[in-house]
Amino acid sequence: MAVVLLRHAKARSNAGYGDDVERTLDATGVHQASNVAQVIARLIGNPKRLVILASPALRCQSTVAPLALCYGMDPTTDDRLGEFASQEELIELVDIIQATHGALVVCGHGPSLLRLSRLITETQGLFLPDDELALGVASFLHLGFGDGSGHPLTSLARHVGPSYDARVLVG
Repeated sequence: MAVVLLRHAKARSNAGYGDDVERTLDATGVHQASNVAQVIARLIGNPKRLVILASPALRCQSTVAPLALCYGMDPTTDDRLGEFASQEELIELVDIIQATHGALVVCGHGPSLLRLSRLITETQGLFLPDDELALGVASFLHLGFGDGSGHPLTSLARHVGPSYDARVLVG
């Protein structure tokens, strides 16, 4: 099974927006979303089951839209992926990740994705420094899990644009 933790693409500045969740992608972000969709689609291929979860923030929804279009599906909005998700919400997401079969793409915000990745790796007995797990704009972690009980982590790589080459952290 494959899990991708994706930070949203570059968004417009806060200026002129009353609500942060309504910020859209800027021109660079639109290009990043298209590129990252192609990279992720190559990585996960044609899984038997694919779920795309995204924060309610428009910039996250817009980041996964090209990927969802590749697979002819709609992303699922998940309030637990907010920028300031609680520890309880993140633990619920870890449980979902550990129960997933197929592929799962999770698009959210840097602070909560760092905390989520930390929780995932710690459940696997790995303690990686924050700078290895931190995600910049339109970058992602690609986690591979084996089959069977407990879904052991078999690989972990960080992909940062514009080339999205893998920096292998595990495996």
